Amino acid sequence: MVPSRAGLRGRNLALYIEQRMEPPFPILGEAPVPLLIIGGVALQAHHYTRQTIDCDCIIAAANLSRLAAHLAENDYREEGRIGHFVTFWHARREQPPLDVMLVDEVTFGKLLVRSVPYEFGAVTLRVPALLHLIALKLHAMKNAPERAHKDFADIVELLECNQRTVSARELEEVCERFGPPDIFEKLEALVDDEP
Repeated sequence: MVPSRAGLRGRNLALYIEQRMEPPFPILGEAPVPLLIIGGVALQAHHYTRQTIDCDCIIAAANLSRLAAHLAENDYREEGRIGHFVTFWHARREQPPLDVMLVDEVTFGKLLVRSVPYEFGAVTLRVPALLHLIALKLHAMKNAPERAHKDFADIVELLECNQRTVSARELEEVCERFGPPDIFEKLEALVDDEP
């Protein structure tokens, strides 16, 4: 029997999921719509790994019904919506939750065209380019300040693990466009003037 999410907390929940649950990469690899892996799982594609207890992806909002039908065929059910996110859980809680971020088709197209392939076990999926992943983290910081410390730490690690990949000018542009006020000043020391 799988314990309820409420019955496990913090490290115990993360350890349980790590030992018992595998992210739904094969299911996502067979999805009938284009998608990108984002969030904590996507960090590993850019040389940084941290523990996470869910799997996040991003799709064009117009494709949600097709993805939801595919997930339902694989025993995933919608459990809730908050803003531009839809959460799916496996019917028997045998897989970690899947959070799907919805964006317009133009935004998704921009992310997709510069995305990079990454092998998650036996399945190759796509993740946003480094600068786009940082932009998504900045957007999350701006719109969900309660989780800003985690996203800030992820950005710092991404910049440190990918030195000379993002220029100061590129970082400043995404910080001004997507991030909270004064965030560039906190990150500026981590990048060179030229990648």
